[in-house]
Amino acid sequence: MMYLAATSSSLHGAHPRIHVMTGPRTGGLRPLGEGRLWASDNDAYSGRFCPERFGRHLQRLLPHAQRCLFVAAPDFPGDPDSTLACWRACMPHLALEFPYPFAFVAQTGCVPEDIPGDAGALFLAGHDAWREGQAGADLIQHAREALGLHVHIGRVNSASRLRHFAGLGAHSADGTYLSYQGVTRGLAVIGRWLDQTPGVAP
Repeated sequence: MMYLAATSSSLHGAHPRIHVMTGPRTGGLRPLGEGRLWASDNDAYSGRFCPERFGRHLQRLLPHAQRCLFVAAPDFPGDPDSTLACWRACMPHLALEFPYPFAFVAQTGCVPEDIPGDAGALFLAGHDAWREGQAGADLIQHAREALGLHVHIGRVNSASRLRHFAGLGAHSADGTYLSYQGVTRGLAVIGRWLDQTPGVAP
C-alpha cells in the first residue's frame, strides 16, 4: 500500500511508500523532481474544477509522465450517472492529448459493470459507509482481478482506514492529514501507518 501525500514540499527522507498527490491548484512540483511516483486529483471534490486550469496542469506535468500512477478524470461528486456521462464525453479528447492513465472516479451507487473498459485506474470515492462495505469490496476486486487496474482510495486519514483498504486489495490512498498535522509531523505519522500496513502487489 502506498500513501500519496498532498504536498509540494520535499519528500527527501520520507518513507519509501510515500509518494505524491498533486492537483491543479498545487504550486511547486519539487517531490516529482525528486523521483517520487505521483497521481493527480482534478479539484471536483472541492467544487473548484476548472477545465482550462486542469488542462494547463496536465500540460505542466508532461516531463514527469513516466512516473504517473493515474490522473483522476473529471467527475461529479455524489452523482454516478453524471460522472459516467462525463467520462464518455471527455475521455476521447483527454486520452488523445495526454499520455496518462486516467482514473474513473466511482461514486456512491456505482457497480462493477459501471467501470469503463478504457479506464486506466479506479479512484474509489463516495460515502464512507458505502465504499467501506461490500459495494467497495466488489468494485476493488473487479477493478484488480477482471480489469487489471490500479485501485486508489481517497479521503484516508487514519491508520485503521488505510489497513482496511489494504486488506481489500487497494494499491494506494491519499488524504488531507498533512494539512492538519503539518508536513514534518504528518509524514512521520503516515510512515508509521505504512510500517503497520502490508504493501499490495500490482
